[in-house]
Amino acid sequence: MPIHHHRLLLSAFLLFTLIPPASADVIPPGMIDDNVIAVAHLDMVAADSIMLRRTALTLLGGSNSELNTKIKSLTDQHEKLARAGVASAGMIVRGPDAEGDMWGPVFYLNLKAGTDAEMAAAAIELLYPDANAIFPISETALILVPDRTNLPDEAKPGELHKTYEKHLAALGDAHAKIIVISNKAMAAKYERPEPKPNHSWSFGDAYLARRAMRHRLMSSKLITVALRVGEKPSVNITVETATGKAAHELVDELRVTILGILGDRALSQEMYGYPSHTSFVELVVLRALHPQAQIKDATVSITLDPTALNKLGRLWDTAHTQSEDARKEALTSLHIRQLINMTMLYAAANNDALPDKLEDLEQMHGKEYIQALLKHPRTGEAIGFRWIKPAAKLGDVKNPASTVVIQELRNGKANPDGFRGYLDGRTAKGLQD
Repeated sequence: MPIHHHRLLLSAFLLFTLIPPASADVIPPGMIDDNVIAVAHLDMVAADSIMLRRTALTLLGGSNSELNTKIKSLTDQHEKLARAGVASAGMIVRGPDAEGDMWGPVFYLNLKAGTDAEMAAAAIELLYPDANAIFPISETALILVPDRTNLPDEAKPGELHKTYEKHLAALGDAHAKIIVISNKAMAAKYERPEPKPNHSWSFGDAYLARRAMRHRLMSSKLITVALRVGEKPSVNITVETATGKAAHELVDELRVTILGILGDRALSQEMYGYPSHTSFVELVVLRALHPQAQIKDATVSITLDPTALNKLGRLWDTAHTQSEDARKEALTSLHIRQLINMTMLYAAANNDALPDKLEDLEQMHGKEYIQALLKHPRTGEAIGFRWIKPAAKLGDVKNPASTVVIQELRNGKANPDGFRGYLDGRTAKGLQD
């Protein structure tokens, strides 16, 4: 069964960037089999939610980003897990099964000494009621299985288990550690697209560039990520490729992917009036990573120091705000055009008569749909637009292109800086040309 995007997965992934120093790296026996491609591990013993939030806000430049709310939610979860007796936690990710499907991750929770495993499981189940299962695997560890995720048969500790432990230990005092050891099945899942004559992709080919970069990453020997928080936060990423040539090609594909995403955003701006909202995080992150990439032999290393992380946080916040503002402005114009189209259909069905008010359109198009169009995309006001009836019948309007029929409202009044809609479907900003 394919991966199910579970809230728990996002929460756990983000928590890995906010955890204090680990004191040990211990993967419980029975968790690693030959299909495991990644392990993430963190220690929660020395967790201080105040310090974690302060670090995150520092990286964001002290902005009032909506990220602050998410950070508080995640650190609150971390605090509750620690109170339940969790000393360290990890996430196990497996590659495609025999049918080529990806399953969601399985989590392990190592307990503090003296913690009752059954009581801890009951407490944690209240935090994650949607989980498929939470149960003790031993007296000192729990297994958390998210919804629609399978638990593999018990695996005996072997070479792969030892390999993951070795690489986790090699990251030293990092606060959170991620190890990726891909396999052929995973590389095949992101099969490299056929390159163009110049072995690259043109501006806007983000999908192809992404697949090429993912194939390159999943074909690498080893990926490690070490995260540190506190007074001097940092992120260290290493990618060990097969050859020096592959390392240079990976860095080049980082650049090509950035160009591809920029192209996608430009095309989205041209087609829909606003840049793609879904790619802005990826774009900002890749732009921060690319200048920091260093190549030595067959290994690519990227280090983000406090200055680089602070810049990344500020760029993230700015990109999010600009992208969201542009999207909502385009949606405002779209709502007006849709409402005008609805009035045209209304007139066609009512002997050319125009509606007295926009709510009259509900009889043809349904109350729920019209109310959704009347709701202002930016302010959330239930009535965000006002209808100005130009004549009794559509045919009586002499010049539809210069006749304003809809005004954008703010606090129930015409917004002097907002959109206006003309009977011919055109929109413009302001109360008059």
